[in-house]
This record gives sequence, C-alpha cells and structure tokens, in this order.
Amino acid sequence: MGKLMIYKHRERLFITMLLLILFPLNGWAATPASVEKEGVQKIAISPLNGFSATPASVEKEGAHRVAILPFEVHSSEGTLSLQKQIAAQLSTGLTESGYIEIVNEGSFQGLIKGEKADDRLAVLVGREMGAVFVVAGSLTKLGDMLSADVGVINVASGYRSTIFAQGDALDTLVLRLKNDILLKILTGQKVAEVRLAGNLRIEDEVIYNVLKSTKGKLFSKEELSSDIKAIYKMGLFKDVTAKVTDTHEGKVIAFTLVELPLITSVGVEGTKKINKGDIEGVVLVKEKQVLDLNKVQLDVENIKRFYKDEGYLNAQVIYRLEEQKKGVRVVFDITENERLSIKEITFEGNRAYTGKELKDMMETSEWGMFHFISKSGKINETLLKQDVNKLMVFYLNNGYINVAIGEPKITNDRKWIYVKISINEGKQFRVGTVEITGGILNIPRSELMTRLQITRKDYFDREAIIKDIDILTKACNDDGYAYANVAPRTVPLETDMSFVSFQPGVVLTVQRSVLRCFVEIDVDDGGPIEVDRDLAPFGDDFLFVPFTNRLEVAALDGGK
Repeated sequence: MGKLMIYKHRERLFITMLLLILFPLNGWAATPASVEKEGVQKIAISPLNGFSATPASVEKEGAHRVAILPFEVHSSEGTLSLQKQIAAQLSTGLTESGYIEIVNEGSFQGLIKGEKADDRLAVLVGREMGAVFVVAGSLTKLGDMLSADVGVINVASGYRSTIFAQGDALDTLVLRLKNDILLKILTGQKVAEVRLAGNLRIEDEVIYNVLKSTKGKLFSKEELSSDIKAIYKMGLFKDVTAKVTDTHEGKVIAFTLVELPLITSVGVEGTKKINKGDIEGVVLVKEKQVLDLNKVQLDVENIKRFYKDEGYLNAQVIYRLEEQKKGVRVVFDITENERLSIKEITFEGNRAYTGKELKDMMETSEWGMFHFISKSGKINETLLKQDVNKLMVFYLNNGYINVAIGEPKITNDRKWIYVKISINEGKQFRVGTVEITGGILNIPRSELMTRLQITRKDYFDREAIIKDIDILTKACNDDGYAYANVAPRTVPLETDMSFVSFQPGVVLTVQRSVLRCFVEIDVDDGGPIEVDRDLAPFGDDFLFVPFTNRLEVAALDGGK
C-alpha cells in the first residue's frame, strides 16, 4: 500500500514537471509588461480632486502610467484650491501629450492618507498602481509669483530627478513643468542631436534658426514636418529629407539637403518687336544668385506685365533651366504675338457729360491714323488708373460729391482692345451756406469770407476748398498761430445744396520742451507776427507765441 502511494506521488510529480516544461508559467500569467509595447514605460498621477479611475487592465496601449501625489502648497490663501488646480492642469497637460496615462488619486487614496509625501511613499504608490514614475512636489505662492519644486521618482530604482519652475500665472508654470516632466520620463523621446548634410554654401546657423526641433526638446512629428516646410520656404533647397534615429541618448534628427544651383547666366529669347535690354531691365534674377524658382516665376509675371503695358496682351512667357557644369542658366522664352491697340473707350452711367467730353480729359486714347506719332491706342494700366483719378477730380470739382468710378474693364480679341468705365455720378450739389467758425482772429470774418474761392462757385468745388484751406491757414499764421488746424466740414442737403463750414481751430498748445534760445524780432507793440515775413529766416521747427517786445523760441526735435 505504501509503495503504491509513493508510486502515485512520483507519477503526479512527473506529470507536473512535464506540464511546466511544455507550458512555462510566463505563458499563463499575464503581467503588465506583457501587454505593453516594447520599451514603453507606465506612469501614474494622483491629483487630489477625483478623476475617473483608469484601471491598469484597460490602460491605453503604449501610454506611460504616472502617479502625482498631492502637492504641498505654501500660500497665505487658497491653499486647497491651488492644490486642486495644479493637479488638474498638470494631469490634463501630461495626458494631452499622448504619451501619458493618468492614474486616479482615488485608486491609492488609502495608501497616502496621513502619510508624508516622500520618496518612500512615492515608490510604494508606484508599485501598487503599476506605474513607472511618480510625481511629487511643493508649490509656493509669494505675491503674484508662483514657484514649484518637483521630483520625478523612478519607481524601479527609486532615483529622484528634480525640477524647478516659476511663473506669474499657474498655466504658465504648469506648461513649463509639463515639458520638463516629459523630458525626464520620455528620455528616449528627447532630441539628442540635429544634424545637417548637403548644405555646401548655406551656413548651418542660417538653417538652425528656422527649426523648431532643437537639442534637448521633446521630439514631435508635427514639429519635424513643420521644420521640413520651413527649410523649403527658405527658397535655397530643391530637396529636403529627414531621418530620425533612436540612440541611447534620445532621438537624432538628420536632415539631408540638396541645394538649388547657382545661376550662371540669364537669357531672354524670342524678342523681335521689344528691345531685349528693356526686358532685361524688369528681370530680378541675376547671375551668381542662388536659383529661386519663386523669383523666376515672379520675373515671368514682370515680363508679361511689361508686354501688356506695351499693348501685347497676348504675349506668352515661359522659363526653362539649362543645366551647366557650375550651375544653371535661366532662359525666358517669349512669344510676342501681335500688338493690340485700343479700338474703343466707352462709359456707362454718365449722364451729365458725354463720352467724348470725358475721353478728352484722358491720356489714354483710341487708335488713330497717326498712332505712330501720337501713340494713340496704346494700353497702359498705370496710365489708365491715373485717367480714372482725373475723371474723379473733375466730377468732384463740379458738384458731384458722391461720384463713384469703377475700375476700368479691359477686354480684347485677336486684334483690338476694348475699355469700359462705369460711373455712378450721383446728385450735383450747389454751394449753399458758407461760414467760418472756431478761434478768434484779429482779421474780421467778413474780410476772410471775401478771400474764399468757394463763395464764388455755383457748384461744390473740391479744388476751391483745398485752396481755401491754404488761405485760412495763412491768415491764422499771420495772426501769430503757427500750427492752426483748418478743417472744412461739408454737409450735403436734401435741396441739392451743400453747407460748407471752416473751423480754423486756432488753439495754441505750449508743448514740453527745453528752452534753447531767445531771438529778437522787431514787431509793433502788441502786434501779431507774420510767419512769412518775420520767421522765415529761422526755419519751420519753432514754437512761438505773440509777445510785446520779445519772441520766446524753443527748438523742438522732429517739429514737436
């Protein structure tokens, strides 16, 4: 019987050993490491106010679990509020990085109750929560300044990394803490080095200045993509690639660059009716410059614009690059086609004046038999815009206060150009009442009124108003006021009349300055100073007031 029991015991032992060989224990029991990505750590954060618990069994794949112990707060007021705010903001910031999973403080509340938040407690909480790092620290508020001393404790080794940050706002402080904490935890995600290759003529520093990815920062795919675009935007490279390599010190970013070649020469071909030198005068790319395709394309548009102003609206311009041993030759190929002339200039909306009357005021004209002498029919958009301004001034000087003239519409067929200008004349206003208000002068208002140009006009005249401003300004100057401000006010009335008011505003302001000199001027006792006569020898940069026997003059910088 005893032998039988020993035999059965040996049989069970043999079967057990066989099962262990065939099915090792780590094949059955899943540990946290077995469900993590290789090389990925876990971190747990424990803010005081409750966050939704995230059990280890449902943790986000690849995220690091971190625990944050409640901060010790030193402040004369709002201690609990600050403690909750920094925990909440830090937790949110770390989670948004995409690398961190937060362990809710409620999961380990029983472990920290009544305990001092030291490294021993941090390691204990980390082990119980399956976290790799625990964050603990203190927050101090003095006046408006906040500072934080934070430790990041490695649960496995017990090693503590220290971080200090300060700021005048909590969100600023938390942002700095978040970045530093991530760098301590994600050592493999830190940018260890940024390398450049292929830039033969462009200095490294010029390129580094446009990069966001720099040594010591947290690696970001978004920033790397932005860096590639920034290098392209410099207009100095035709190809940019980046390679990221993992090392024991972190990420090494290597940019491989292919520089754009130097321009060896610039050529213009296809010109028959336009002088080649004139075309070369509008081209911006020059020999020995680095090829910039944006500038080359801009020159294509410059040449087209030049031809358009000469009447060649159908001219075609393209560029080509000829590879050469030491660079590239840029060639602009031009197909001029026929020169077009203006067949017809028409107006739309003009009632007060005929098309012929308006065309006679313009430099731009229709094609005529003697065009080779008068250059009639030639289209020039710059000149055409000036013509529109002339028409606008003409209408304003003839009572049309609300006139509006649209941009000229230019169309063409294979032979001719057609220009159409739309006009909204509005009502024509006569001059109604004219008055002068504002400061008191020695000159009678009635005399000033006789000097005005606008009083002699039947219709509102903008040019007359401008002349009257000069007349009233000079009158104020001659009365001893150098910086009078004459502001006309025009009010259109329903009766097609306009009310014009001049406000000289002769207010003398003594500005803060240092007395520079005294100048003796012979004037009558109590009499005004005439600017043109008495002060011309002294220039314009003087502030002055009427005096009985002496003028006090203070030279001011910049005319102030």
